[in-house]
Amino acid sequence: MLQKHIDSLDHIQIPVKDVEESIEWYTNHLGFHLHGRPNHDQMAFLCLDQENDADNRPLFLLWKTNESTNIHFTKNVVQMPVLCFKTNDIHLLRDKLIEAKIQIASFTDEGWAYCMDFYDINGNLINVTEYN
Repeated sequence: MLQKHIDSLDHIQIPVKDVEESIEWYTNHLGFHLHGRPNHDQMAFLCLDQENDADNRPLFLLWKTNESTNIHFTKNVVQMPVLCFKTNDIHLLRDKLIEAKIQIASFTDEGWAYCMDFYDINGNLINVTEYN
């Protein structure tokens, strides 16, 4: 048996154009919480759990970049998200995103789950899935 060398997912880093606007977007639309800020304005730490525990993981790091870059890839000319979340009420989330005029790329019933892809304020493609 192979020895386990990795314990868990610690953090995810994504590129953003404006850290402050991105903090507001992720907290208002997806329910993230601000976990902390370093002593500069180039990044922020967000988390899904409201507890401000130092060990709260995984963290979601927003990194300011002036470069035009996003987190997704293309397979057979279809953009694929790298960042995928799970929800218990995808229909409610879809309604909230539509109300906020957020671009939804796709919403499908796969039979075993509902899947939705949408773009954040920075053009990052994000997936949310509700499993049956």
